[in-house]
Amino acid sequence: MAPEEEKFSPRLCDFAIEWAMICTINDRDDLAVKNLQDFSGWFMENLKREAVQIGVALNYEPLPVMITYSTPNNINSCHEAYKNVLKYHPEVTFVVHVLPGQGSNEHVWMKGLAERYGLIRQGVLYENTITRFGGLEISGVFRNMVQWITRSGLHLVRPGPTMCSIRVGGGKEPTVKQLKFNHGDIQEAVNAGLHSSKSPQNNISNILVSGYPSMHNQFGVAQLLTPFRVIGVIQRSDGTAIVEMENVFHAIQAAKTLNGKILDRNHTLKVEPLNELTREKLAAMT
Repeated sequence: MAPEEEKFSPRLCDFAIEWAMICTINDRDDLAVKNLQDFSGWFMENLKREAVQIGVALNYEPLPVMITYSTPNNINSCHEAYKNVLKYHPEVTFVVHVLPGQGSNEHVWMKGLAERYGLIRQGVLYENTITRFGGLEISGVFRNMVQWITRSGLHLVRPGPTMCSIRVGGGKEPTVKQLKFNHGDIQEAVNAGLHSSKSPQNNISNILVSGYPSMHNQFGVAQLLTPFRVIGVIQRSDGTAIVEMENVFHAIQAAKTLNGKILDRNHTLKVEPLNELTREKLAAMT
C-alpha cells in the first residue's frame, strides 16, 4: 500500500516531467499541509518562469505527482521518504525537499540520498514556504535554482565511472589498426547482444528521437511522445534516442504529429521512423 500522499490533477502538458516534494516538518496540521500544497504550485510556476527568461528548458508538471513527509531528525524516516518516491513514482527525477531549518541533518541526508538514487534535488527551508522567500529578490532566488538544476541534470547524464560501467581494454594503443568486419554486421551484433534485438532499422515500430534537452532520461523521452504508447527507450551517446512504439501506427502518428514540435526556444523535437517501409507509409500520408 502506498504511503500517505497528495494526489493532484492530471498532466496538463504533453511534454511535462513529473516531480515530487518531500516535507520534513514538526507540525503537520491542516494549515501546514494546505500551505505546502499551495507552495508547490507557486514554486514550480516561478521556477519555470525564470527558466524561460534565461533560455533553459525545465518542462516539469505544474504540481508534484507526490507529496510525502518524514520525521525531523530521523534518518530512517528520511531514507524511507526517498525510497517511496522512486518505488511508487519511478519516473520522478526531481525532488524538492522542504527542510525543517538551517543546518538541519536533513540537509546533509538530502545530498547523500539524492546522489544515491540518481535524483536532482533542491532544498527549501520550511520558513521560506510560508513567507514565499520574503525579503529576498525572487528572480535571483529562482535563477540560482534553475542554474543548479541544469548543472545537476547534466551531471546525472554525463558519462562517468559507476557501479554499472563497462570498460573495454586497458587504455593501451590497439594492435589492430583496421577492422576487417563489415560495420553493419558489427552494429547488428551489438544490438542483438546488448538489446536482444536485431538492427533498429528492421523494426517497423522504431523511431529516432532527437532535439530534446540533454537532461532528459528515458522516462523524460517517453513522456515527450505522449499520448502515443512507448514500449522501450534506448538513449545514445550522440544525444538521440531509439524508441520502440507499441505498433507501426503509433510510430507513424508520433512522427507525423510530434516532428518539429517546439519544446522551448533552444529545443525543437525531431521524430522520424527508422524503418524504410514505415517512412514510405508516413510519406504517403503527408
